[in-house]
Amino acid sequence: MKLEFNRETLIRIASILLLIAIIPVAAELLLVLDVFGLEFTLSFMFLYLGYVRERFVMWVTNFRREISSFILFIANLYLFQPKVLISHSIASSVVISLTCSVLLATVFWQPAFYLSMGYW
Repeated sequence: MKLEFNRETLIRIASILLLIAIIPVAAELLLVLDVFGLEFTLSFMFLYLGYVRERFVMWVTNFRREISSFILFIANLYLFQPKVLISHSIASSVVISLTCSVLLATVFWQPAFYLSMGYW
């Protein structure tokens, strides 16, 4: 028995492999495949993948918007102003190098934390 790979056979094999890759994510395709057949299942799957793509693009857009608003929020905090950050980093580094106490070095950061949180 000689197996020939013509165009139709390759398309069917590729379709079946694509379904095998998609079915763990969308189990309802198994029922559609059983009831309606391979051709209808493939068309349904491509429509479903379009919906999934739209949802993914919307999720990525929302994620980027949230990340950019978070970065803008962080950039406007008093704690991350260059003169505050550099001066407190130098003071903490000096205290850590002289006393080897990280707890004592955090004392220099307390006023900046309170001003950034709005407790002042």
